[in-house]
Amino acid sequence: MTIGEALKNHRVTQQMSQEEVATKILVTRTSISNWETDKTVPDSLNLLKLSILYGCSVDELLKKE
Repeated sequence: MTIGEALKNHRVTQQMSQEEVATKILVTRTSISNWETDKTVPDSLNLLKLSILYGCSVDELLKKE
């Protein structure tokens, strides 16, 4: 599983849209889309914000299974 797939899975599990996630962590919806499609990778601060929002560890978001 890629980082993008993990991010998308966590977002869908939380029943949130990309726009909602973007608003909550103060980035653009395009950033969320780019992260979820593995075009780019979130920086460490945004990974921390996402882990808090999704209720998981940063390791869970980064771990490839």
